[in-house]
Amino acid sequence: MNERGLPIDTYNHVNVTILEVDISLSEIEKQYNKFLMYVDANLRDGHVTTDGINGVVFPLTSLFLLAGGKQVYERRKYVLDKLEESGDEGDVHFAVLMDCLASISRDEDNKRHLLPNTVANAKKYFKVK
Repeated sequence: MNERGLPIDTYNHVNVTILEVDISLSEIEKQYNKFLMYVDANLRDGHVTTDGINGVVFPLTSLFLLAGGKQVYERRKYVLDKLEESGDEGDVHFAVLMDCLASISRDEDNKRHLLPNTVANAKKYFKVK
């Protein structure tokens, strides 16, 4: 029996993991608030180290991984709109969100430079209207 979130298969000698994440609006709101609290508590000079953060913010960050479906796009828009409404503070939170997303990559190279730097650019990048 496979447990949710654990490697269940391999492909080219790499563990392949299937993750199940609750993207109901109530859960996204809860994860969004948890993310804000974590970032605000750990913000130093405009940055939060992403070491260890992914366990805390993965449910929110996972919305921005490769995914499809109307509800995923609606939840991405919800999160990006909330960040945009927060002004400068939202920009800082958005930057941390993208740092976390980049740190999830399986590649050794940091791909942060490939991700958007503003919420406006993120709406285009993540196909949110």
